[in-house]
Amino acid sequence: MKKTAWIALLTFAVAVPACKAPGDVLATYDNGKITRAEFYDWMEMKRISREAAVKSIKQQKSRLEAMALDRLAAEEARKEKLDQSADFAALRDMATDSQLMELLYEKEIRDKKKFSVPAVKAQHIMLRIRDYKIKNNRQEKLTAEELSAETNQVLSKARGIISKLKKGEKFENLASRYSEDNSRRKGGDAGFIVHGMMPGEYTEAAFALGRGEYTPQPVLVRNSVYVIKVTKKKTLTDRNVEKEMGDKMQAARIKNRFYNEAAREYLEKLAAEKDVVSHLEEPVVPGKNHVIFKIADRDYTVEDLNKRTVVYHNRQKGRPRVAMTPEQKKLMAQNFFRVELLKREAARRGLDRDQTFLKRAALRTDGLLAREYYKKKTDQPLAVTAREITEEYEQNKEQRYYRMQAKGKEKVKVIEPLGTVEGRIRKMLEGKKRAAVMKDARDDLLKRYNFKINQKKLEGK
Repeated sequence: MKKTAWIALLTFAVAVPACKAPGDVLATYDNGKITRAEFYDWMEMKRISREAAVKSIKQQKSRLEAMALDRLAAEEARKEKLDQSADFAALRDMATDSQLMELLYEKEIRDKKKFSVPAVKAQHIMLRIRDYKIKNNRQEKLTAEELSAETNQVLSKARGIISKLKKGEKFENLASRYSEDNSRRKGGDAGFIVHGMMPGEYTEAAFALGRGEYTPQPVLVRNSVYVIKVTKKKTLTDRNVEKEMGDKMQAARIKNRFYNEAAREYLEKLAAEKDVVSHLEEPVVPGKNHVIFKIADRDYTVEDLNKRTVVYHNRQKGRPRVAMTPEQKKLMAQNFFRVELLKREAARRGLDRDQTFLKRAALRTDGLLAREYYKKKTDQPLAVTAREITEEYEQNKEQRYYRMQAKGKEKVKVIEPLGTVEGRIRKMLEGKKRAAVMKDARDDLLKRYNFKINQKKLEGK
């Protein structure tokens, strides 16, 4: 190979990684920096689409600011010892548990479980059966006799549509003309359907059809009537689902259905282990030493459950404290049981020492601390004067503070009295002031710590 060719290859090999190296410094602040790898980790933890973010320099700048603010606000919170309260410690532990369970889910369900399910790609025309009528500008529920007549009328309309199909009219055109759901915009396209996604009557009818066939009779499903056509029959797997569906969101829904079922089975298996005892079917009694479940040598009592409940109630400051119903207590106990089972399994697999978990937990803790810092900043009293309320009302009553009232066959605009909307205006103005305080706090942090973005290292346009 010629020397110039070698040089070109070497230049390419060196230049390409340099554009997107994990160690690239994207932003700096006093005594700190954000590398590309750290930025990607933060976006993953926040469930922000990296693919979308790297296409836009503007979006990357906004995300980098948010990441820096998490770190800087967390640092300020530590200086003010906000991380040393029992309330925050309990909140942090619950968030850390969540990160641990998420990693267990990724490794044991998402990355290991395979699926293969029959599916049909369907189009449909959906007609609603209205179970009410309008009388004196009010809705009234139909009587059984009226509902039966309405149902028969809609079924008759559906049969008429099927007759048009038999005469050769296109399904897409009829769907656009008659269907009463959002699929009409796409010619009735309902996408791929697997068992359990739709009501039983719909699923049974769709899977009974061959490719290109439509239902010879209308399909009655609750308060709707469907005419269904199957355009494709496929076996969807974890490998081909995105390619076959051509729609990432719908593919994700199919995957999640399967993975959620796999997760349920996984949890049931853990709950069936010999050293696990559950009393969750029994009422949660008030006695603090009452055992609600046992895992290995540890008893989990009502007192343990109450500690979790206290954390929840403490986060509801400013709102009326409502006593939990027995059903709510039972649901919280069931969730507590699931969390402890999954935590133990994650620990048995060493995931509590996994670098991915430790990194995510640290990021999550910073995010929580940042929230505590901002919460303290905005917890100060925010006075709204009577004059401010009156000015807001007078300036915007025509656009915001009115209701439409029936007058004969027409509806007229009626301005609400100030006394009626005063509370609403006060709350809105308090929110605006709180947002302004929050913005000032963030701007101050970025300025004090000399935050700067290295735009040359950003991707996209």
